[in-house]
Amino acid sequence: MKPVDQSIQPGDGGTGVVLDLQAFKKIGDVTAYAFGSYLINPRDTNGTPSILDNLLPAVPPANRYRAVNSVPDQYLARAGVAVPVKQARGLSVLMGARIEGVPVEDLFGDSNGFRRPGYAIFVEPGLVYTRGKNTWSLTVPVATQRNRPKDFANVEGDATFADYMILIGYTHRFGKRK
Repeated sequence: MKPVDQSIQPGDGGTGVVLDLQAFKKIGDVTAYAFGSYLINPRDTNGTPSILDNLLPAVPPANRYRAVNSVPDQYLARAGVAVPVKQARGLSVLMGARIEGVPVEDLFGDSNGFRRPGYAIFVEPGLVYTRGKNTWSLTVPVATQRNRPKDFANVEGDATFADYMILIGYTHRFGKRK
């Protein structure tokens, strides 16, 4: 068995804590929204050899710490407005901004091992349709900026980012609607 690139691994082996914030404010017919999520992963590395392990001993000794994969923190934030479409009851058009990424260093714990730090900023148009207790959403974030900073060992980042995404969501509200 030999290591493969971490981008195709089904998880990073960490157990973390998710901090989450959601806010909505109706201003006339428009609804402003904000959402933020931060995954704190206190585990340092997962013991899985990184793709750099295939290159040893070609990897300089100063960068050998990168021969195992890190268990990094991750974050996501969104903010924007939803405007109802008057001709289609329950339908709203969204326009917002989105940022998501992996920080260079974790909030808690060590930040050793191979990681792909960086972030991408998106313009996020979308549609939301609500009927009764059910809500469907479709957003298509389109990247406007990408940043691949150097990691804590001053090694150039090699994070990869999508040009756009297609995100589909469904929510069902339980209990009585107020």
